[in-house]
Amino acid sequence: MFRAGKVYACIAVYSVEPNFFTQELIGLMSGLANDVTFALENIDRETQQHLAAIKLEQAATVFEFSKEGIIVTDAERRIISVNKSFTEITGYSAPEALGVNPKMLASGRQDSRFYQAMWSEIARDGSWQGEVWNKRKNGEIYPEALTIICVKNDQGAVMNYLAIFSDISERKSAEERILQLANYDVLTGLPNRILFNDRLAQALIHSQHKQCALSLLFLDIDRFKQINDTLGHGIGDQLLQIVAERLKQSVREQDTVSRQGGDEFVV
Repeated sequence: MFRAGKVYACIAVYSVEPNFFTQELIGLMSGLANDVTFALENIDRETQQHLAAIKLEQAATVFEFSKEGIIVTDAERRIISVNKSFTEITGYSAPEALGVNPKMLASGRQDSRFYQAMWSEIARDGSWQGEVWNKRKNGEIYPEALTIICVKNDQGAVMNYLAIFSDISERKSAEERILQLANYDVLTGLPNRILFNDRLAQALIHSQHKQCALSLLFLDIDRFKQINDTLGHGIGDQLLQIVAERLKQSVREQDTVSRQGGDEFVV
């Protein structure tokens, strides 16, 4: 008996009588083995169909209720299916997207070389993962984490492209906020000591390379402690903000004004 193209079991029948097994009896037993093989193949086929149906149902559920936007295109990159999250993120309904190339979402922040490199990697490796800036239907530009997978048939021909993406605007805002706190003074918005030291190091390298002079200006506010003590820290903070703004307006765009702490500034 066979199962999945391989020997699965054997039927062994013995008799003490010589020539007991006639051709008719052997044919009957062979037919029995074939019937069992046929039954096993049917069981396997039905089991596989049942499992495939379950997987299809699971895939459909994931597709429809995933928080990530999902786009399925044909081999020519025309959209043939999108899920609910696609509409929620981009603002485009399924009827508006079907038959259209996903490049309708491009914001213009990435140039043609970026997309050429992306599709070259997909052709070479079968997938691509990264971040892009896309545009919603209302014109708002937003960052997204994007994964594109190339789906091929058994002969290696491209059948579909699957794109899975998520809006990472909140994450980007948090990253920018952390960067702001790490490098800029909270009160005045000026570069802090850390960022100033980095820019100073770069300026020193540049001045040595170009053999040009570099100027540093250290400033503080006279009797600033007295202002805080008599008028309050709120007034002192306002004064620091005014001084910071006037210093920024007094220098060139390539110059750096930094608050070192307290009432100390460096230009």
